[in-house]
Amino acid sequence: MANSLTYINTKILKVFYRTVIYKLLGSGSAVVVGSGVVVGSGVVVGSGVVVGSGVVVGSGVVVGSGVVVGSGVVVGSGVVVGSGVVVGSGVVVGSGVVVGSGVVVGSGVVVGSGVVVGSGVVVGSGVVVGSGVVVGSGVVVGSGVVVGSGVVVGSGVVVFLGSGSCSGSCFGSGSCSFSGSGRTTHDARIDRRKTLAQL
Repeated sequence: MANSLTYINTKILKVFYRTVIYKLLGSGSAVVVGSGVVVGSGVVVGSGVVVGSGVVVGSGVVVGSGVVVGSGVVVGSGVVVGSGVVVGSGVVVGSGVVVGSGVVVGSGVVVGSGVVVGSGVVVGSGVVVGSGVVVGSGVVVGSGVVVGSGVVVGSGVVVFLGSGSCSGSCFGSGSCSFSGSGRTTHDARIDRRKTLAQL
């Protein structure tokens, strides 16, 4: 029975590639799709994209060229992903998210709906990003950080957990707004009373 299902899934992927991807991209573009991938309607995929097994992509998603998506990723509807993005396995991306080019996302990351991520951002494994967050270009978010809903993280900021533990939401909803190039926050537990100058 399992061999029959594998054979059927392989046949479905081949038909999908020939009829949908081929028409979208033309014959010269290489796209690699793993087994068990589910793709919603109206999805547009650029050339050189690699999608791991068990990925679920919602309707109306646009994926730029050279994107690599790990296995078990779930992408909500209406997401736009720029070129050269690398997404680790087990990532969950909410609807309406916009991701700039050259972004690297570690495994097990959860991104809420309506998030905007600038170009060149690096997100470590196990990060949780709330809904409506805006992350500027060149930001580095270390593993395990929790960014609450509505937070704005300015360009060039580096955020990671200190040696202590962090419980609950490390960034409160809308409580932190960073700006300026190259600022480093050594501990994601931000005291709401601190001003930007004190950070």
